[in-house]
Amino acid sequence: MKRLITVWVRSYGQKGLAAVGLAVLTVAWLMTTASAHALLLKSDPEHKAVLNQAPEQVSAWFGEELETQLSQMQVFNAQEKQIDSGDGRVDLTDPDHASMLVSLPESLSNGTYTVRWRAVSADDGDATEGEFFFDVTSSEATTGPALESSPSPAGNEADFPVVELVVAIGFLLAILTGLLLYPRLARRR
Repeated sequence: MKRLITVWVRSYGQKGLAAVGLAVLTVAWLMTTASAHALLLKSDPEHKAVLNQAPEQVSAWFGEELETQLSQMQVFNAQEKQIDSGDGRVDLTDPDHASMLVSLPESLSNGTYTVRWRAVSADDGDATEGEFFFDVTSSEATTGPALESSPSPAGNEADFPVVELVVAIGFLLAILTGLLLYPRLARRR
């Protein structure tokens, strides 16, 4: 490592070494900031679950503490009508405040249900949102119009901070490219 630093200082000077250090720190900071989102980890029922019996509630667990007043979860039927009890909230019995619950009516029709959530991070106030689906196909449930499951992913995959990651990698590549070209440009002067 010491030899590598010596080579960098001889080739690019102390400013070049400082620029590399700054680039590494910036990328590390961007990666930390990018990961500070409340992303959905799992749900009950799971995304695309086919249930023989309608659940009493829907639960979802997230990667960090949620803002209790701003985070919400709702359940919709195939006609986009909200069918939950209107109590989608952060589960205050969870000591980490990293999960949400919403109650469902006693009888659900057979069909596909969409759970939509909005999670606001208690740490930095950043919001993520998404949806997941489940089907009820029990013979005991009242018959209702069914909707085929959507091939869409559960909200998480779209919420991964890809943009921040691409920007961080691009920034690092731009600095490293500049540092590699600097000696050639300096010799032309």
